[in-house]
Amino acid sequence: MTGYSSVQYQCPAGLLNIEIRSVNHRFLDIQCRLPAVAREFEPYIRERLGQVVSRGKVEFKVDWKPNISASESSLSNEVLNSLKYKAAIIQEVFPEAAPLTLGEILLWPGLTDLNPELPSDWTLQFHQLTDQAIQSFISVRQQEGAKLVKFLQQQLSSIREMLTPLAQQIPQYAQDFELKLRQRLTHALNEINPDRLHQEIISLMMRLDIMEEINRLQSHCEAIEHILTENKPIGKKLDFITQELHREANTIGSKIPNIALSEATITLKVLIEQMREQIQNIE
Repeated sequence: MTGYSSVQYQCPAGLLNIEIRSVNHRFLDIQCRLPAVAREFEPYIRERLGQVVSRGKVEFKVDWKPNISASESSLSNEVLNSLKYKAAIIQEVFPEAAPLTLGEILLWPGLTDLNPELPSDWTLQFHQLTDQAIQSFISVRQQEGAKLVKFLQQQLSSIREMLTPLAQQIPQYAQDFELKLRQRLTHALNEINPDRLHQEIISLMMRLDIMEEINRLQSHCEAIEHILTENKPIGKKLDFITQELHREANTIGSKIPNIALSEATITLKVLIEQMREQIQNIE
């Protein structure tokens, strides 16, 4: 399920910003992007996220902007000499290239060593900010989840509304189909035994009966409604059941050659596919 949160903490040593983003993924994949001052907290971050997220690609990003006035800053001669050497080589190969500006040089990774004096309660503050970011992240996901539940309930209602008239049309369809079939077979096979003809027609009509599929569709809809009330990860369950819904709809479509019923089946498949697309967003 998608989600996002962002929190900040300002201290004399600098500004700490934490962002959490998540996108859909079959499994849990936590990616931590941490500066040097926060790398020691990666195990804590992974543990806390693992407690509240079971599926999805989650990015936990920490941005640390040190307060230069509160830090001791120095230039790395090693990095500076390396940069000078590389710039000279590039200038030889590409004489038309513009030289590096002072601003570009100062922003070169590793050139400036900042040694901020972190607050004594740095670990506590980082843990608290992490928990705050995660709580905000959960809140956003819950809001998104509530919208998805409402959408799925509307889809289920639409599917149910289609199943009732579909079932009501079956007896008339079966009667018309049987009559046409009798006429064709009787005309083509004048000498066939009437009892044998009757048995063959009954056998064929049983193969064309879709009430079993309709009943299973109803049962699957009830199962989804029940699952939506569970207070635990339900994405995989819903994905499996919607596959079953789609399979039953395909079976109905393959059994019924009637144009009106086939159009209803297509609409049914569209509703189910729309559900499947949104269920991919559910954990």
